[in-house]
Amino acid sequence: MSQQGPIIVVAHEGRPAFADALAEAAAFPVVETTWQDVMRAAWKLKPALIVAEMSEGCANQLNELASFAADAKPYLPLIVVGEMAASPDNALPYGGADPGFWSE
Repeated sequence: MSQQGPIIVVAHEGRPAFADALAEAAAFPVVETTWQDVMRAAWKLKPALIVAEMSEGCANQLNELASFAADAKPYLPLIVVGEMAASPDNALPYGGADPGFWSE
């Protein structure tokens, strides 16, 4: 099955390690954005997948993003990389403190 839209990668700043792994796997297009701009990117691009790197202070944006993903048709997976105290029901947690597992 082909991918029906871009993959959005969200991070507080910089390029997270898992973005390189997605590029190496030839998953494209991969669009990188920040927590401040993620909702605008999601509405504009209609992604097939969102992968978000957790960081301090992004809880409100995560909840807004999870609500967007929950309302999306067809199903829009939201993968959250890193540790978090609590997550929305539809956020799929992956990994812990070291997101480098994507490149191993």
